[in-house]
Amino acid sequence: MKKSFLSICLFAMFLLFVGGGSKPPPVPSGTEPICEPVHLEWDYTHSQYGKRKYFLNFRYCLIPAKSENVMYFMHGTMGSETAWHKKGIFDKAFPKFRESYALAGEKAPKVVVVSLGNSWILNDRGFERNQGPQEATLQIFVEKIMPYIEQKHALLGQGKPGKRLLSGISMGGQNALQLYFHYPEKWARASLVNPAIPLCDDPWGIDSASCWQARVTNVVGSMIQLMANWENQAHWKANNVLRSPLLKKEMPPLQIHYALQDEFKFTMTNIQLVGVAEKAGIKIEALKNQGDHGDLNVKAFADFMTKD
Repeated sequence: MKKSFLSICLFAMFLLFVGGGSKPPPVPSGTEPICEPVHLEWDYTHSQYGKRKYFLNFRYCLIPAKSENVMYFMHGTMGSETAWHKKGIFDKAFPKFRESYALAGEKAPKVVVVSLGNSWILNDRGFERNQGPQEATLQIFVEKIMPYIEQKHALLGQGKPGKRLLSGISMGGQNALQLYFHYPEKWARASLVNPAIPLCDDPWGIDSASCWQARVTNVVGSMIQLMANWENQAHWKANNVLRSPLLKKEMPPLQIHYALQDEFKFTMTNIQLVGVAEKAGIKIEALKNQGDHGDLNVKAFADFMTKD
């Protein structure tokens, strides 16, 4: 009897190892990722310092698809440009994103994932206030990174009917939110999964540690460092979507997935974002999930990717 039971256990473990257990769907045939490291350089005439040389190193992956639509997916902390097609350390949502993509079928968009490192936050300093050549600014992302990728792979434009979609998870949700916030005309719609929106009014200051410690159970240090991208309290408040007046009715439709058991404690700010967007008159779809950070509604996300 014991031997029989042991045999059953070993067989079950074998099935899990070779794929008999739950596995995310494979990348559809013909959609193998195209990945590339990129070094960009350009000249810029600064109003105070004159002509300067700027440069930026980044990596990206493109997942081809039959659809002409292109979705920019912003990865979370400790992620990378492979976040869409290769599971990372903290990518709990990975199987669900893959399941959504498989559910979307032939209507699934091309997916672009850009990475400037494991942890990075986009800000609105632009070229004038850029503190260093590697600083990740919204202006550089929109005016340099996106055109490079879209021109190289003949995406969008040139009489093509495709639309540009936007999505992001956690830290990537914050980055996607800033892109949505400052460049609404670039996107047909946006979907955010547990965006990392802090409750702190002074996320770079001396009280930031206690502020974050009270709300976050992990990656506290890295998030405090990320929030330092904003220069001061006034700069942060101008970019804090829970307070800024820049959210307007004319902005593209917004989908927000928030988790009630979010171990990083972003549930409250995600719910607040839904309220702020509704008050601004933005067409919003709020999806409450019972899981933890990274949980999302598979069918709703698939519908987001395939809407006309």
